[in-house]
Amino acid sequence: MSSSLDRALLAMTLDEDDEPFDLPDLPQYSSCQNNSISLIGRFLNPDCQKMSNLIREMPRKWQKFDRVRGVALSSERFQFIFKHEHDLVEVYEKGVHCLNDWSLAMERWVEKPPEDYLNYVFIWVRLRNIPVNHYTLKAITALGDLVGEVVEVAFDPSKPQINDYVRVKIRFNVSKPLRKSKVVNLPSGGQTSILYEYERIHKRCFHCQRLTHEQTVCPIKLRSLQRASDQLPSSSKISDSLKELVLKEPDPLFGVLEENQVGINPSTGRPRIAKEVLDGMRLYLLSASGPEKIIREQRVKASLADIGNDPVAQKSFLSLEAIPSVTSEVDKGKGPVFDFEKHDNINSYPQVPGYHTKLLASAIQAGGIRKESFVPQYYRSEGSANNSFDDMMAYSEFSSVNAAMAGEAGSSCTAVGFRAGKARRRPSRNKRQIVDKDSMLQQRISKEGSNNKRKADEQVGGVSLAKRKLGTAVPLEGLPNFL
Repeated sequence: MSSSLDRALLAMTLDEDDEPFDLPDLPQYSSCQNNSISLIGRFLNPDCQKMSNLIREMPRKWQKFDRVRGVALSSERFQFIFKHEHDLVEVYEKGVHCLNDWSLAMERWVEKPPEDYLNYVFIWVRLRNIPVNHYTLKAITALGDLVGEVVEVAFDPSKPQINDYVRVKIRFNVSKPLRKSKVVNLPSGGQTSILYEYERIHKRCFHCQRLTHEQTVCPIKLRSLQRASDQLPSSSKISDSLKELVLKEPDPLFGVLEENQVGINPSTGRPRIAKEVLDGMRLYLLSASGPEKIIREQRVKASLADIGNDPVAQKSFLSLEAIPSVTSEVDKGKGPVFDFEKHDNINSYPQVPGYHTKLLASAIQAGGIRKESFVPQYYRSEGSANNSFDDMMAYSEFSSVNAAMAGEAGSSCTAVGFRAGKARRRPSRNKRQIVDKDSMLQQRISKEGSNNKRKADEQVGGVSLAKRKLGTAVPLEGLPNFL
């Protein structure tokens, strides 16, 4: 027994040959056709988001109950497969979607995703406090590039503008913080602060303004607390000391370009010059020698100097970013702005007597003010000291009458004016008809026996007509006299 066990152990090895499995290249083994109308996404804050809730709730929120199917690809990644292309476009163009008030990163499916796949989201941003002397399309685009790559600008200078902000759509890197404001130096002198508001963004870290964690687990805050306890030098000094130069001596661009012309732009967080452009410059200089090389170096310097003051040209020719499109629909894709630091004042609406102590006082007052415009003029009291209260009472009476006449039903499928859950104690229809006939007969008898006589004459077209009593015969007066 022991010898056979020893031989079995000697035969075992940890370096077993494990050949990879070749998946057949057949249509039955591929789902690319179904994936072509699907969205791929991931959680930005997995600690506060649950996959099962996402798969169940998102079709309901999109109102696509039986036209979309959710698939959990991993603990953080998911897929939604749509039945129709127009449903996918409608959901995708709405912008950022949230689960449990935390944002989701979603993009259309591609067979071979790039390296930065699911690292960007499209957000509509509102820019406020723009200087009046710089209310132009290029200035708005440059100010929007400070928070993300601008892909669309909702601005029409030929039409009136009722909002105190301008909206731009940006391609935002989720690893970056959401900038609240930015100080801008004006060419005429002085400074101004541009304010940014992000639509459809619910929660974020209130310390670093990122979408990937809460404030209690913010790594930057924890690192600052640890640094304060250990009395370490600041991170800015460490980063300056460890900053690596982009252009080194063997580089053909060394001495041609300055160090502040390359690298990462601190304002936008993106490269000043794309890698493809730098490689093209290097090949352009290496392909010449002697006086021709010197001439080409001067051409490169002059080209950079020409577009040095034009942010749009730098974005198009140096960074290789697409030029943003312009739309005249200023409210295109407009969504709400969620700012938890701003608290609505309940007293911002006119006070309605009797409602100021209720739990939902602001909502009740807003509904009462909105409904006041539907009250007919003849229901409004004139000369009253408290017109708003009288109008509200008149509207309640008017709406209850209309609801009873129209057979209006509430959300619990009960008639308006009755409490939900209590059945109406009403006799059957046959019994009500009998009671109504008896009451009508008694009223008729009482009227005939009373001394109050009805008016016999009616004015019809200015002529007095006598009413004929029911049940009386016309007297026989003989044949008419034709002679």
